[in-house]
Amino acid sequence: MNFTQFYLNEMLVIGKPKNGDFVLAFDKWIFILDDKDPKIDDIKSKIVDTIRDDMGLQDYEVEHWKTKDDLWDFISNIAEKYQDILVGQISGKNLYLNDYGAFKFDPKSSILVKKVVAQLGLSSASYIEDLDSTETKVSKKKMLMQIPSVGFHGTSSSYFKKIMRTGLRPRQADSNYADRGIYHDDLIFFATRFGEAMHHSVTTSEKQGGVPIVIEFKIADKDAIVADYDVEKATGTDRYYTNLFFNKSGNPESYIKDPDRLSREFGIYGYRGRIPSSFFTKVYYTTKPIDEVYSVGDFKKTTPKQLMKLIDYGYLDF
Repeated sequence: MNFTQFYLNEMLVIGKPKNGDFVLAFDKWIFILDDKDPKIDDIKSKIVDTIRDDMGLQDYEVEHWKTKDDLWDFISNIAEKYQDILVGQISGKNLYLNDYGAFKFDPKSSILVKKVVAQLGLSSASYIEDLDSTETKVSKKKMLMQIPSVGFHGTSSSYFKKIMRTGLRPRQADSNYADRGIYHDDLIFFATRFGEAMHHSVTTSEKQGGVPIVIEFKIADKDAIVADYDVEKATGTDRYYTNLFFNKSGNPESYIKDPDRLSREFGIYGYRGRIPSSFFTKVYYTTKPIDEVYSVGDFKKTTPKQLMKLIDYGYLDF
């Protein structure tokens, strides 16, 4: 066994995986859950004990996850509270990643997803990209466990002319989250999943006007990448952001406490510096009313130059 094989197969599988089973994975553990398993209560108890011990929690922090809970409620409660625990379901040779919390794993860069897929002998992983249940599937060979070379930035058409002149720059406009005291003076935010950027494009257009657009670009300098704000918040750290104001008691927990690693797991990042427009490869826009934008299929693909023409012609004026 070479080092790569060892690295991908270092997790311990509890249970025998088969089609339809739920998967719960974190740290070195992969738990296989089946409602019909006569030992399910024992397995649930082991999961609770393992979460408590591996994360250094107190008994009261996991006491509301009783072994008498319904399996679905049990795993969804865990996934909602601990964003970095992978919850999925085996569907043939695919691992379907369930979406319970604020973050979604990006199989292209996630180490945990790659490990689970490799350990269980699966060939792909998939997740829901948008509110319209569009499923995105990533084959095992495309799970590189590193930051992809292409990113997506969601914004509004109102800013596009300026962006084309000066590139993507930090604090190019008012923060969408200024009402929460969140500012990012020297960072651009981007995602490696289209759906995440799409969400931010809709938020920006709702607050700043214009129509939602998503800029696809080549990542200029991977050394300039840092953890995303939301991941910093989830891990309880504050290294790159100013004037943070939030209710800490409402934060999701994190057992890794490593925002840089979690940003790669979820495919959401901050970028320190400027991304010139020469690095833009495609632009996606929608002409649907903002309150009707639910799907990646609502966006049309074009070139940056062509979008400039559409804006100049007033095609995106509503």
